[in-house]
Amino acid sequence: MTEMVQALRSTSSRSDVRRTSFVLFLGMVGMIASFQGMYNILLPAAIERFDPAGKVQDLAILTTSAAIVTIVGLIIGGIISDRTRSRWGRRTPTIFFAAIGSIGLMIALGLARSVSALMILMPSVWFTLSLYQAALMAMLPDRIPPEHRGLASAAIAAGTPIGILVGTNAAAAATSSLGGYLVLSCLLAATTCIMFIVAPESSSLENESRTAQLTVNQHRGSLFAGFKSRNFTLTFVSRFLLFVSYFAVTGYLFYLVQDYIGTSGLPGQSAATAVTILLSIMTAAWLLVTPFTGYLADRVNHTPLIVGASSIGMGIAIFAPSISATWFAMIIFAVGMGACFGIYFAIDLKLMSMVLPSEEAAGRDLGVLSVATSAPQVLTPAVAGWSVAVGGYQLLFASGAALAILGGLTAFFIRVRESQNVHGGR
Repeated sequence: MTEMVQALRSTSSRSDVRRTSFVLFLGMVGMIASFQGMYNILLPAAIERFDPAGKVQDLAILTTSAAIVTIVGLIIGGIISDRTRSRWGRRTPTIFFAAIGSIGLMIALGLARSVSALMILMPSVWFTLSLYQAALMAMLPDRIPPEHRGLASAAIAAGTPIGILVGTNAAAAATSSLGGYLVLSCLLAATTCIMFIVAPESSSLENESRTAQLTVNQHRGSLFAGFKSRNFTLTFVSRFLLFVSYFAVTGYLFYLVQDYIGTSGLPGQSAATAVTILLSIMTAAWLLVTPFTGYLADRVNHTPLIVGASSIGMGIAIFAPSISATWFAMIIFAVGMGACFGIYFAIDLKLMSMVLPSEEAAGRDLGVLSVATSAPQVLTPAVAGWSVAVGGYQLLFASGAALAILGGLTAFFIRVRESQNVHGGR
């Protein structure tokens, strides 16, 4: 009888994990689609309409300001959701109000008629979507047992490339700017509602007494308390180095194929066609490896090793074009980058959840770790600009490869017990 009860509980637990992983995937798709549809399609088109002469500078200012408010939003979103106690759970209220704010701001962006309006509205919507992201990611350590976090991490990772494809295609297919924003708003609303219906959070009111211990002053004083943990610090440094490498290279992909490889050696002698092909290869490789990585991550107790190896693999792939300025080398780069980044992304969030020093501040600490993804976007223009100025695009590839490999080697020094819970990161 006892074995039967345990079997039923195990089946129920697996069902809950699958259901929660599915809604985390949907939430990521809706959020990434909103980010990417705006950033890649709608905003550049609007800037070109309003200020064609200054479009490059305008977009650079918007990108920098958006990266800065993203850093703030991730940390604040984590802190707010950590402190929330309601009948709907800890994370749901933050996700709900962030979604409402994001939808309102996206519609306002569709109605904007000047660059000045975009300068106010774009960072605002990036802030609310960052609140959404912080609370969404914090659901992983809250609701997924450590032994199943590889599956959930992979599900979230798969939501990123699919969100990019859905968001950019939906925005591009819209017949007007406002129509594009409305489509993205409806998608975010739909995925959020499905999350709440399919896998609602349980009440967190019973933890009210714990909330009293987490005062605002305590949060202010301990915002970077996670860095007292060796594993937390190493994870942050490893992620930071990798994403500086990633953004420095991929952010200049158009110019890399146009000026370094040369249009005469590109398919159709077109840089735009070449970039489309490379991104398609990277996305396909990413999606191909993600399910396998999630399955493997829950069965092989060497998470830091997999993270480090995938980062080093990315470094090797980035280094290939520095040896040979050919289209074939760029194909190798795209396949290697897509596959290794897919493996990395599929297991990275699992590792992040394993090095959190405190269960009560999981959202805050995940937000801080996520800064290692956002901050490089502010720094990479300087890194890339220096590399190209000193040694050309060849040095950009070489320095990007070195940073990725260094990030991978750093991950090898992370020590976690794979069976531990969220408190095991000290």
